[in-house]
Amino acid sequence: MTDLPGKLEENLVRLRRLSSEIRRLARNLDTPAARLNLLLLKHDLQDLLREMRAGKAEVSSTQSRAHSASRVAGAYAVQAQRIKTKTP
Repeated sequence: MTDLPGKLEENLVRLRRLSSEIRRLARNLDTPAARLNLLLLKHDLQDLLREMRAGKAEVSSTQSRAHSASRVAGAYAVQAQRIKTKTP
């Protein structure tokens, strides 16, 4: 995972740009070139959304591992405290 906040910002900028271009082209579909550009932009948008979902899954997985590690550490601390209080 490399520099997630920067990547997120970059992806959001790309998302805004693609969305505005798609809206602009959707208003004027007179020429085959405009239709082709719209199709290409839609594919770019789908690729970007796929990439963003993959990043979200990576973040979720990392958070899940961190939460699991925290729970294990907490359980270990409780167990150690119980053993400590039982020993005279």
